[in-house]
Amino acid sequence: MKALKKGIVLCLGLIMMAGCGSAPEQKTEKPVEKKLEKIELSVQKTEVDVDEALEITVSTTPKDIEIQTASFQKMDGAQIEKKEKKFVFKASKAGTYSVQVKQDAIDSNVLKIKAVDPKEKAEEEEEVAEDAAQSSQETAGQETGAQENPQVIVTGNGLPHNDPNWNAESSQETSENGSQNGPSTVDWVLGHVDQYLVPGQQTWVTGSVPQTLKQDANGNMSMVLWNNDKTQYIVLEGYSGAGNEEVTLTGTLRKDGNVYVLTVE
Repeated sequence: MKALKKGIVLCLGLIMMAGCGSAPEQKTEKPVEKKLEKIELSVQKTEVDVDEALEITVSTTPKDIEIQTASFQKMDGAQIEKKEKKFVFKASKAGTYSVQVKQDAIDSNVLKIKAVDPKEKAEEEEEVAEDAAQSSQETAGQETGAQENPQVIVTGNGLPHNDPNWNAESSQETSENGSQNGPSTVDWVLGHVDQYLVPGQQTWVTGSVPQTLKQDANGNMSMVLWNNDKTQYIVLEGYSGAGNEEVTLTGTLRKDGNVYVLTVE
């Protein structure tokens, strides 16, 4: 009886061992590898001083993909370093640099970062401030001078040009008859130009100024003084009045290339 029990136990053990041996092997699934799709670079500012560190934020799609420092494109005069898991830009000389990453056949956007020399920047700002101050002083001086000594052009009959009783036609007739006491027309001056090309001699001339600059015969954009039918003109130098009106100006006349220039006084 004992022998029968031992036989049964032995058979059961063999069956269990056979069952364990035929159990299917369990396969371990490998994690899906993330594929880089996009790289985005950003900075808080695009202008820094030379040797100033600037952090570059790198965002990827999918997230948490590691970007290698070597993936940043090389730059002459600047470099990218990784410090405490952050990418840092630093330039050793002034200039504008293009920062870009290329990794796994993906190109990031391009950042334009300007590095400036603090000393040169301070000098430029000082020059700009000085120019602005000088310009302001000159403008104030001109306004004060205009108020204290307003320019009045006296015509041949002794009346100022802004006098309501000034007879422009009468004064012009006197001028065209050879008198130099009154203003001349553009046509008269150009028709007798030799007598006006005397160094230091004042020339009074009446004409109209346009609203905008005109390209003169020398190819320059200039303010001009037209004759009545706008077929002839004299180039004006130093004119600061309004346009699109008739004016009487005084100044010195000279020839410059293909044009005659009146330096307004």
